[in-house]
Amino acid sequence: MNTQSIILDTETNTLYGLPVQIAYLPCSFEQGGFALEVNSVFDELFSVDQPIGYGAMAVHHIIEADLIGKPSYKTFQMPVDTAYVIAHNVQYDLDVLKHCDIDVSKYKPICTLALARMVFPAAPAHTVGALSYMLSADQGQTRELLKEAHNAKADILLTADILKHLIRGLGVRSMEE
Repeated sequence: MNTQSIILDTETNTLYGLPVQIAYLPCSFEQGGFALEVNSVFDELFSVDQPIGYGAMAVHHIIEADLIGKPSYKTFQMPVDTAYVIAHNVQYDLDVLKHCDIDVSKYKPICTLALARMVFPAAPAHTVGALSYMLSADQGQTRELLKEAHNAKADILLTADILKHLIRGLGVRSMEE
């Protein structure tokens, strides 16, 4: 599995809190094209030593009972060879990783939110959901995915689709670009 570049999402117990779910999807440029390693998705719930706030529950629908028997968030480790971290509002997710004692300064962040604002300035909104509908070839299928929005795994899959459109719009051929 090539994990040099990952699309990442976290769900937290409070706004800017501890991670209760972390998911990532390895991706890369191969032979001039963008590829997702969908068979290598990481998706895990984590226990935290603080309650989940009701506001957070209302967003991601993870309740404390879901975390019983799950590993501590402190056990999460990034793939060793990770260089690029891609996320919609990437700084938020990097800040969450800091709670896991991960040195995020070594990663090159790629923010799909910032890129979407640049590539699609006229979009009525730049949220994952709004962009997903706007860019969708099949809004019915998109709706089914969005019903799971604010689930880290669903969000990385939706972000991956947005990233494909951004890559096409920018004419990008490598992660460095």
